[in-house]
Amino acid sequence: MLKNIVLVTTMFIAAITLNTASAEEWIDLPLTDGTYSEGKLSYHTNTFEIPIAANSDDEFNIHVEEGDTIVYAWTSNIAEASLLSTEFHGHIKPSTGQAGKVMFYKVHTDGKGSGRMTAAFTGTHGWYLKNDSENDIVITLNLAGFYRED
Repeated sequence: MLKNIVLVTTMFIAAITLNTASAEEWIDLPLTDGTYSEGKLSYHTNTFEIPIAANSDDEFNIHVEEGDTIVYAWTSNIAEASLLSTEFHGHIKPSTGQAGKVMFYKVHTDGKGSGRMTAAFTGTHGWYLKNDSENDIVITLNLAGFYRED
């Protein structure tokens, strides 16, 4: 019985200590650059099924405004992951007499990928997908963030 009383008393003291600790003051931290921003485009969440024929390539693109962020995860049904090459990149199309600009974010050869990207510039951002296998495959892309389909 004494053991139960000690246990209950200890739990009561611990609960009071936790409640007291949560009532302590907060220290206001300054907001750092890039921590918060409002999206310039509408927020979307989609799943895309992207077929890639055997021994061929394709590109899937979206438009993202500078400073807006997307989050993505993709998988493939390819039997041998090393036969699928992907390049996640962004580009600005060339204007008359000017060179285009491209920025590479991530290259994959493992049949899957995920991450987030905050656009350094307004333009086209997306995935180049190359299927070097003898079979048609499907890329399943889950995408969320501030973008529009290109």
